Amino acid sequence: MTKETQKIARLFKKVIIRRKRIEGTHVEYLLDFGKRENIPPVISKHGTKLEEPSSERNRYWLSEGHVPLNLLKAYEAKTFARLLKKKETDELPKKTKKMRVPKPEMPRKTGFDYLFEKAEKRSTMFCGHCHKEVIARYVTDD
Repeated sequence: MTKETQKIARLFKKVIIRRKRIEGTHVEYLLDFGKRENIPPVISKHGTKLEEPSSERNRYWLSEGHVPLNLLKAYEAKTFARLLKKKETDELPKKTKKMRVPKPEMPRKTGFDYLFEKAEKRSTMFCGHCHKEVIARYVTDD
């Protein structure tokens, strides 16, 4: 970077892009310099000042070709993030409605059903008479 470009970059250091205006093929950005007195020469040559009687801020409309790329990139990234956030908040109610649909419930077993099932699973033994695995109460020791 040359000294001139560094100097210009320093002048645009704390500038905020507030708005974007599109008229046909002409794109302009509203640059906010705050209450700063030192305004870059590019702005005084190519920009038009936004007159607001209630504000002491220095705001200028500047065409897209004269705005530094780092400012444009930051502004477009912020607007894109806002759009995504807005879309997500719009889609949230739809997602919550889908989540609230009740799932079909499995029939609940009573306490006795659980105990009987547990007793049958545990009490299987090898029968000496038929040589098979059967429930413990039917086992014979022949």
